[in-house]
Amino acid sequence: MKLLDLLYRPVQNPADLTMRQRFLHSLCIYVVVAFLTSMLLALSFETHSARREAQHTIEVKINTARLHAQNAYNAFNTLKDATEQLAIKRARACAMLLAHNNSLLDDVDASDNYSLATLTRQLDINELEIVDANGICIAAYPEKYTGFNYNTSANARDFLRILDDPSLELAQDIRQNEGELTEDPLLYCAVARQDAPGFIEVGIKAEQVNKAYNLVGIEKYVDSSLGRKGFLALYCDDKLVLGDPRANTIDLTDLKFGSVFPLEIDDVVYFAYAQREDNLIFLGVIPQIEIFASNRFILIWALLGNFFLFLLIFFLLSFLVQGLLVKNVRCVNGSLEKITLGDLNERVNVKVSTEFVVLSDGLNSTVDSLKQIIDNVKKQDEDSISLARRIQEATLPNLGELLPERRRFDVAALTRPMVGVGGDSYDVFYINDSEILFYVADVSGHGVPAALVMMRTTALVKNIALSGYDLAKVVSTTNRYLSDNNNSSLVAAFFCSFNLCTGVLTYVNAGHIAPLVKHGAGEFVQLQPNINLVLGVDPDATYTAEQIQLAPGDAVLLFTDGVCHAENTVTHETFNVERIISRLNRSNNDVASDVLANLTASLDQFCGSREPNDDQTLLFFRFIEPFISDKSTQGTNHA
Repeated sequence: MKLLDLLYRPVQNPADLTMRQRFLHSLCIYVVVAFLTSMLLALSFETHSARREAQHTIEVKINTARLHAQNAYNAFNTLKDATEQLAIKRARACAMLLAHNNSLLDDVDASDNYSLATLTRQLDINELEIVDANGICIAAYPEKYTGFNYNTSANARDFLRILDDPSLELAQDIRQNEGELTEDPLLYCAVARQDAPGFIEVGIKAEQVNKAYNLVGIEKYVDSSLGRKGFLALYCDDKLVLGDPRANTIDLTDLKFGSVFPLEIDDVVYFAYAQREDNLIFLGVIPQIEIFASNRFILIWALLGNFFLFLLIFFLLSFLVQGLLVKNVRCVNGSLEKITLGDLNERVNVKVSTEFVVLSDGLNSTVDSLKQIIDNVKKQDEDSISLARRIQEATLPNLGELLPERRRFDVAALTRPMVGVGGDSYDVFYINDSEILFYVADVSGHGVPAALVMMRTTALVKNIALSGYDLAKVVSTTNRYLSDNNNSSLVAAFFCSFNLCTGVLTYVNAGHIAPLVKHGAGEFVQLQPNINLVLGVDPDATYTAEQIQLAPGDAVLLFTDGVCHAENTVTHETFNVERIISRLNRSNNDVASDVLANLTASLDQFCGSREPNDDQTLLFFRFIEPFISDKSTQGTNHA
C-alpha cells in the first residue's frame, strides 16, 4: 500500500483492514502530526530568534545614538553657556561705560562723538536697550526700540526682575525679537545699570552658538540607517530631529516601549523597538523580511532534515512491526488453521519474544495433549472422552491466579459439558495493568468437534486481545478468522471488558443470552444489549460495543442457554431467567464461588434426575473496590 493511500483512503469499516494496514495507517497519521508539530516549533523558535536579533541590533544602534546625543548635548550646552557669559560681560561693560559717560543717552547715532552706535560696534553687540526704573526703554540701538514698554512683552517682562534685585544677571534662550522675523535669532541678556535704577539689555547674534550646534550635531556622528532598509529615528518633544523622512508618518501613540512589536510603514511590516528617556524617544525599525531572510537558510535545512528523519522513522517502524508482530501473528494463525483442519502434526514455532514463546508453547502443549487424547480414543472411547474433558478443562483459566486481587474484585466460573466434552467455554485474563477481559461462549454442537472449535476460538480471542485492540475490534477480528475457515460451527458469545480503575464495563453481544446485572442494594435485572450476529457466519459482520458503569458492590452473571433451558423431570418447565434472578437475589453478598455453588445446587434440585440437554456454563463477577495495578498482567495461564 502506498503512503498516500494510507493517508487518504477512507476507512469505513476498521475490520476491513489487516493488522499491518491498520498500524501503518495510524503510524502515518502520527508521523505527519509529529512532523507538523516539529515544524511549528521550529518556526516559533526562528520567529523568537528573529525578534531577539532585531531587538539586539536596534538596541546597539540606540545605545550608540544615545551616547552621541549626550555628548552633543553636553558640548552644545558648554558652548551656549560660554556665549551667555560673553554676552553678560558685554552687558556689564555697557553698564560701566554708561555710568562714566551719560552723554550716551543724549546722542544715539552721532558720527562725531562717542554714541550708542559706536558702543555696539566696538563691543560687537547687535542690539542695546537702556531701560529705566519703570521698565521703559529710554534709549536704544537701533533707535526703533526707544520707548518700548517691557511690561507688554512676556519675554521682556522676565528682565523686570532686575528692578527688584539689581544683583541678578539674566540670559534667555536664543530667539527672534517679538513681532519680527529676522534672518538671525539673537541671544538676549540683561544686567543692572550702575548710573541709575534700571537695567541694560543687549542682544548678540547667535552665529557662534549655531555654528557650535552644527559642529556637534548628532547627525554628523550617528548613521541613521539600520540594515539595508531599516532606519533609526530620534524624537525630541515628539518632533523628529534625526532619521528617515518616513519616521514623520509614524503615530508615536502606537509605540510600545521596551519590547519588539510589529509596525507597518508604507504597507511594509517592520520589527520595531523603542526607548524613552526624558523628552527623547529613540525608535529603530527593521523590515521583518530582512530579519527572516538571514534565518531562511537554516529553516529550510531544518524542514528538509525533519522531513527525511520522520520518513526514515516511519519506514523503520513499519519494517519492525512487519518483522516482529504481523509476520509472526500470521504464522501463528496459519498454524492454528492447519490444526483446526485436523493437521495435529503442525507445530507453532514462533520464538521472537517472550509473549510468542509462551503462546507457541501453550498451543503446542494443547495440540500435543489433544493428539494424545485422540490416540487414546482410538483404543478406548471412554478413556478418550475422559482425556478430552481434561484437555478442555486445561484450556480454562486458572482463576486461582487472580485470587491475590480478590480484595478488589471477586470472580468464579464453571462449565458442565453434556457429554464429557462440550462446546461451552469461558475465559478470564488481563488485557493490561488495569483491565480484564472475561466472556462465556457456546459453540453449536457437542463433543470433540465443538471442543476443537472452542479451543481455537479461545486462542484467537486471547491472541487478538493482547495485541491492544478495543473490544469491538477483538470480536470482529475473531469473527473474520472463524468465518474464513467455516466448518459449519457457529459460536454465540458474550464478551466483557472491565476497567478496574474506572469501573466501566464494556460489552459486546454476539448472538448470546443477555447477562444479569445487579447495582448496589438493588435486585438482579437482565441487561438489554444490542444483539449482534453470532460468530462464524459473515466475515464482514459489524459488532458494536456498549458500556455501563459499575460501582463497588455491583455484580454480573454470564450464563449459556444450557442453564436457563434446563428442564424439570416431571413438569418439563425450564429453569428460566426469572428463577435464576430469584435465586441470585437471595445470595446477598456471598463470595462468587458460593454464589455459583448455591445456584447450581438449586438448578440440580429443580431438574431432579433428568440429564442435562445442553452444556451449562456460568461466570459470576463482583466489583469490590477500584484500584490501579502496579504490575502488568498479561492473562491467565492455560494448560
